Amino acid sequence: MKFKVIFILFNVVILFSFLIIFFMPLAVLGWEYTKEFWADNWYLPLVFFLIMGILNVYFIRNWRLFSLLEREEWGGIIGYVLSRLEEGRVRRQEVRMAINAALISSRLNVIGRIEELLRDKRPAAMPSFALSLGIPYLLNNDPPGAENYFREFLEIRGEDRPWIVWCYGFALLLQRRLEEAKIQFLSLTEEKSPILNLLTAYMLDTCAVQDEEAKRYQNTLVAGLRSKYTRTEFLRIAEKARTAVHIVVLGTVLDEAVEWLYYLDTSDDEDSDIGGSLKTENGEK
Repeated sequence: MKFKVIFILFNVVILFSFLIIFFMPLAVLGWEYTKEFWADNWYLPLVFFLIMGILNVYFIRNWRLFSLLEREEWGGIIGYVLSRLEEGRVRRQEVRMAINAALISSRLNVIGRIEELLRDKRPAAMPSFALSLGIPYLLNNDPPGAENYFREFLEIRGEDRPWIVWCYGFALLLQRRLEEAKIQFLSLTEEKSPILNLLTAYMLDTCAVQDEEAKRYQNTLVAGLRSKYTRTEFLRIAEKARTAVHIVVLGTVLDEAVEWLYYLDTSDDEDSDIGGSLKTENGEK
């Protein structure tokens, strides 16, 4: 209901505003000047109604999806998007909405189904959703599966690539393949994201137990983060970052990493059970 009201109000307000602007010369300057104004700007109504038409078409095309979202009918959203994917109709916004709905309703199997449909119907679209579709591999405590999945997308371009590399390294780390994991994490030490830098340093803490190179890079990252941000500032950054699905999934690890950054002695070589921070769908560690 709210969506319908917003849609109607949007059209009424925009149309009313346009009429005021377009007919204002008639009330202020008189008919003669208004005729000249309209003659010189005859195209403005066409542009206005074209833009308004495009916006209305967008809302109407997504009416059902927005209505389901307003009512928080996660199952309905999932069913709607899956049916479109089965027809080979892929829209990025819809796929991301279905993934979010699956996570909210704890239906990780749905994300697996989305992956299957994309691979079958639109394999070229897989890299766009690679990071989000890899979430079940992390939550299901399946390091070998996560390793195989994220390895496939290590060479993709875009802002998700560093996180895919991190997830790949994390999967290796959970299998105690420290040297291989270290190589992946060291490749991320020049990234600009403070969240990624912290999680990379936190993972290197395990690799650094018997590796001086890992320890050196870890200390550099830690020193840089501590010099730039106080604990309060970093907590604020972390909270803002939780709008991203993968950050929400890694929330427990991130919380531990923040505490580690500001309270633990980084020279301590004691190994930590990082893998236990991620829970499976059933809540088991």
